[in-house]
Amino acid sequence: MLRITFKHKIFFVLVGVFIHFQLVGQLYTDTPWYVSFNRIDGDFQVHTEKLQYFNGVNPYGFDIDVGKWLLASQIKERYGIYSKWGMQISYANFNHKDLGYTVNSVMFIEPLIKARGKLRVSLKTGAGVGYVSNPYHKTDNPFNKAYSTKFVFPMQGSLNAYYFINKQFAIRASGSFRHVSNGGVKQPNLGVNYIAYGLGVEYILQKYNVNPVNTIKANKEKEKRTVILLGYSQKRDTLAIGAVHIFNIILNRSFQISRNTAIVLGGLVEYQHIQDAEVINERLGIGPVIGNEFFIGDIRFGQQLGIYILKRNDAPTLLFQNYYLRYLLKQNWVIGADLKVHGIDADYLLFQLGYVF
Repeated sequence: MLRITFKHKIFFVLVGVFIHFQLVGQLYTDTPWYVSFNRIDGDFQVHTEKLQYFNGVNPYGFDIDVGKWLLASQIKERYGIYSKWGMQISYANFNHKDLGYTVNSVMFIEPLIKARGKLRVSLKTGAGVGYVSNPYHKTDNPFNKAYSTKFVFPMQGSLNAYYFINKQFAIRASGSFRHVSNGGVKQPNLGVNYIAYGLGVEYILQKYNVNPVNTIKANKEKEKRTVILLGYSQKRDTLAIGAVHIFNIILNRSFQISRNTAIVLGGLVEYQHIQDAEVINERLGIGPVIGNEFFIGDIRFGQQLGIYILKRNDAPTLLFQNYYLRYLLKQNWVIGADLKVHGIDADYLLFQLGYVF
């Protein structure tokens, strides 16, 4: 009697997926699926003297991307560019026993910024969740001040070039900046920053059409938008017994200056509550912010620079930065994540719920 093992099941699933895409691949679409593989080699960035111990480290690993090209004429007419989106599974060995390795899952969007002949150039940005193997420990791993939890929130941005051998197969080269940290949930958390250089291949699994674009009429009034967001996070300092509860309110007013970008003005109010045994400590910070925002559809990526007018008593500098990713829901609601940074050190990562006026 033939026994069906786990390996047999995996084999049959892969065969089924292959047959499915072979059948579907006979049909033309303007949203074809693709898969790509990318080998990466990198340079660790020593952004603080506390990480000088890792100077000269060269991470290496690979990326696997699965996603869709968005080639519908409506996409081009509405946003001015074609785009890609997808999920990336990546592995990076930091090539040092104290730093270990990381496995990440990142959701990304990748607007196409240049197309000429067989060449395509794109920008990609994404964020997600990940696992790291060797967090800080005061006795077992005291030199790793980069991260102190086994879960992290990776972020990355990259410039990519594709050269299409034929309509479905391309050679891919990329350069990216990658950041791995826990967002300030637990200290120390200086973060792993590294530049990665990639070379790989991409295969589009379906036949596709790029439909002609109707003439775009420049008659749309520039959009102005006001949003108020409430955020919450929690972190634990190695010097504190209790958790640090973080609340903030952000008010933003955006002024669209082109099809996909806006200038953003606003303000931030943050409150932190810490309780150690019988001692309660409270911290308050207030400051204006200014920045820019890039948007595709209902997704917003932004960066802001702020300065305290009421400085939180533990804040290391008057200046701070916000980096955020937001998604507009129906009926004027918005959700998002915001990373607050002082110079090169992450302060906290919080999740937000907001309302658009």
